[in-house]
Parts: sequence; structure tokens; C-alpha cells
Amino acid sequence: ATQALLVSLMSIIEAPGDEIILLEPCFDLYWGQVRLAGGTPKPVALRADTEHGLRLDLSALHHALFTAKALVVNSPHNPSGKVFTQSELEAIAQLVADENERRREANIS
Repeated sequence: ATQALLVSLMSIIEAPGDEIILLEPCFDLYWGQVRLAGGTPKPVALRADTEHGLRLDLSALHHALFTAKALVVNSPHNPSGKVFTQSELEAIAQLVADENERRREANIS
């Protein structure tokens, strides 16, 4: 999986400094892979929630997507072990789809 992520990042990052969102905490290797591929890691923190464990701040993700080239999501999340729920994954997918549509309409790659 490590090599697959690096090759994927190398194919996605087109310009030096392209931002890649990493959900923090994340496997430390991801930071180096993003940099090795020429990108800039853009962390979005998972927040501790006493009732539900770690939760993704969808508002923070929405703002990060505005300038990012890609988002790395893995479930179970490494190193926390968090398993994203179906509704969380659907919310992430909707944010990404909305951002893709915004970029299409604005002719932004």
C-alpha cells in the first residue's frame, strides 16, 4: 500500500506545492510521501469527541478542499484505528463532489 500511495500521489501532483489533505493524526510516512511527490501536506485534524471518539470536522475539511489537489482517506484510519461511518464517508464524498463541481464551473483544475 505504501508504494501504491506514493505512485498515486506522483500522478496527482502536477505542480510543486500542490496541497494534499492529510487527516491528522496520520501515519507519519504520508507526510514524506507527499513531499517526495512534490506536494505540500495540508493537515485537517480529527477532533476528540467523548461520545463518538474521533470525529472529522466537516467545516474544516470543506475549507481545506478549496485549495487542495487531493485528500487521503483511509478507514480504518492509521494510526488511530477510527473506522469512518457510512454517513461520514457519504459526507466526505459530497464535499468532494461539491468542490469538483465548483471547480468545473469556474474552469479550475
